[in-house]
Amino acid sequence: MATDNEKILKGRYRLLSVAGRGGLSTVYLAEDMETGSQVALKAGDISREGILRTFLNESEILIRLDDPAVPKFIDYFEENGRCVIVTKYIPGVILSDVAVEDPVLTGMQLLFILEYLQSLDRPVLHLDLKPANVVISPTGRVCLIDFGSAVRSGACSYVRSGTPGYCAPEQLLGRTLDTRTDIYGWGMLMRNITAGTKEGETIRDILDKCTAEDPGDRYRDSKELIKVMRCMDIQGV
Repeated sequence: MATDNEKILKGRYRLLSVAGRGGLSTVYLAEDMETGSQVALKAGDISREGILRTFLNESEILIRLDDPAVPKFIDYFEENGRCVIVTKYIPGVILSDVAVEDPVLTGMQLLFILEYLQSLDRPVLHLDLKPANVVISPTGRVCLIDFGSAVRSGACSYVRSGTPGYCAPEQLLGRTLDTRTDIYGWGMLMRNITAGTKEGETIRDILDKCTAEDPGDRYRDSKELIKVMRCMDIQGV
């Protein structure tokens, strides 16, 4: 019986290796045999509750995104009891696996990604901002991956959305979500990567405001937060 690494899906995508596993899906590094390029292939068991809806939602969001710092949508299909999303592969290292040399610069690059997502006609909320979903490319570009929890601004959350310790209170309470929800996630991510550093102390008040329990007490969006960060006397901002 062929192993996963020997399988070809849709007659086009040759699985090369497992790149990551989550609770609901497995991500593979694969070869697109039509183009010869490497792609990321995310597969989930279509029989599991909510998987089909989640994959269709993620595909619908990704297909509308056009920024080098987020995965470029290539394909969606269903095969052998699995639903599959194919995106351009973003090489690099996961933020959670490396020591961050300049956490503030990393945070600013993430804010620019959020600014792009929040500038769309109907803003996209990532809703799972954490070091494991951030890739540092070989050129130093910060990229945001895994839009499995993403929704359009104004949607209501459900309990399974996001990662405990990073997601905003409203994500766990089934309340309406907006740009301030990702501001909370950004603040919690920054608390993680600046813990025990002088940068963490310098921006502590900013992070406190980002992670306020009440969304009304946070910065309203990434554009406002970028302006605040640029006013701080911190190297790299």
